[in-house]
Amino acid sequence: MGEPDRATVTIKDLPVDDWRNSSFSEDPNGENANDSADAEGDGISNLMEYALFLDPNVSDNIDLPSITIVLDDLGDKHMVLTYKRAVDTNDLIYTVEVSNNLEDWRSNEDGIGDDVTLELSRFDNGDGTETVEVYDLFSAMKDSERFIRLKVSRLEI
Repeated sequence: MGEPDRATVTIKDLPVDDWRNSSFSEDPNGENANDSADAEGDGISNLMEYALFLDPNVSDNIDLPSITIVLDDLGDKHMVLTYKRAVDTNDLIYTVEVSNNLEDWRSNEDGIGDDVTLELSRFDNGDGTETVEVYDLFSAMKDSERFIRLKVSRLEI
């Protein structure tokens, strides 16, 4: 029966905890399983692997976010960020941010002012994921810099 005064309890109160336990079954509390670790060394943190519905034990970059350039009615160029995410990740916050200089990032949620992005579409892929497209409301002017990124953070509970 083992040691009578010892027991192991696994608490999986958030979807990320369940994912961590199934993805790192040998040691779900080990250093390789923490949010900022990169278990297989592909340059994608475990938290981002979870957020993008990737396998943290396989070097995969096939479903990483992509950026395309579209023209508006006036011929101005705008960036569109497309990413795939798990539908049931209610323990994460997905924020699309834009910048002109890689130092000062803006998002719709930053409380500074007007919206800077617009969600164009959200498509259910039928496999527990959805594909989201987000449009940068400001044009990428000629001879200027414009950047867009996906920021993923844990919901503080």
